[in-house]
Amino acid sequence: MDRLRRFLGRATELREARGAAPAEAVPETMVDFGALVAGSAPPRLRRGIRWPFLGRIDVALTCDGGVLRVVAAELGQVVFWDTVPFDSRLVSGPLVLDPRELGRSLREALRRRAIPLSAVQCAVPGFGAVARVVEIARRGRRPRPIVAQDVARSLGVSPSRFEVFWHEVEQSEAVTEVFGLAVPRDAMRGILEAMQFAGIRAQALDLRAIAVGRAIGQFDGICVYADQAAIDVCIVLDELPHLIHSQRIEPQASAEEIVEVAAQTVAEKVRHFQDLYPGSGIPTHVPLFLGGPALAGLRAAERLRRHLGRAIGSPTPHLSVPAEFPLTEYLPHIGLLARDS
Repeated sequence: MDRLRRFLGRATELREARGAAPAEAVPETMVDFGALVAGSAPPRLRRGIRWPFLGRIDVALTCDGGVLRVVAAELGQVVFWDTVPFDSRLVSGPLVLDPRELGRSLREALRRRAIPLSAVQCAVPGFGAVARVVEIARRGRRPRPIVAQDVARSLGVSPSRFEVFWHEVEQSEAVTEVFGLAVPRDAMRGILEAMQFAGIRAQALDLRAIAVGRAIGQFDGICVYADQAAIDVCIVLDELPHLIHSQRIEPQASAEEIVEVAAQTVAEKVRHFQDLYPGSGIPTHVPLFLGGPALAGLRAAERLRRHLGRAIGSPTPHLSVPAEFPLTEYLPHIGLLARDS
C-alpha cells in the first residue's frame, strides 16, 4: 500500500511507458499517473500569505469551459483561491485552439495576483483517457517499451495516438498487476504549449478525474465532479483509480440537466466497472463524493443519493484549508496540491 501511496502522490515515481518521449510529449516529471484581474494582492491572499514568502508557494490551476480556477498553498496551507472567466473561444473540449492567447491570459492572471510562475501544477479533463488495473503475463525481464505494448493492448489503445503510462502494483508467479493510463496526445499538447507561452514552469500535468480521486483523502470512493463544461468520474478502491471517465456537457444545459446527466453517467460507470472487473463489485458502503459548482447544494446531493442508493461522503483533504474555503468547488486543485503532502 505504501507503494500505491507513493505512486498516486508523486510524479517522479511514474516513468513514461514508451521510453524516450518525443519533443512534444509530456515529460515524465509532468505526469501523475496515473493548467484574474485587478489589484496586486486580493484580500484572501493578503490575509493568508506572509510577505515575503516564508516557504515555497505551490500553485494548482485548471482552465476549462472559459473559467480559470487557481489555488495557492504555502507550507501545506491553502492561502489563496480565485475563479475568473476568460474567452471560452480559446478552448474547445480537450483542445486548446489558441495556445498563445491562452498563455497570455494565464500569465496576466497570475502576475496581477503576485502568484509565482514556478511550482505550478495543472489538471485537464481526461476526454478519451483510459485508466485501469490490468494483468500482464510475466516473461522475465523485458525492456519497458515492450511491456508498454502489453499495457496498451490490455487498455485497448494504440501507442501511436496515446501516451501510455504504467506502474507496477503487485507481482505473482504468472502475472504482473499494473495500473495503466492512456491519454490522447492532443489532450496534453495544447495546454503544455499555453503554459510555455505563459512562461509557467509547469511541475506536473494531471487528469482532473484522477486529481479529484486523490483529493477525497479516502481509501475508497465514487468521485463525481461537474462544472458547466464537463463531468469527471473516478472510482477509487484501495487508494487506486480503477476507472476514470470525462464527459463534455452541452453549453446550454441547465443545472437540473447537469445533475441528471451526472447521475446517469455514474450509474453507467458503476455497471461498466463490473464488466471490467468480473466478480469484483463496488461494496454498497462505498460512498459518493461530489464536487464542482454544478453539483453544489443539497438538492443535487439528494438527487444523486437517491438515484444511486449510496451515502454522500465528506472529503478529508491532506492539506490544511481555511474554514471559508469552498472545498468541493476546488477538489481538483486540492488533489494536485496533495501530491507531495
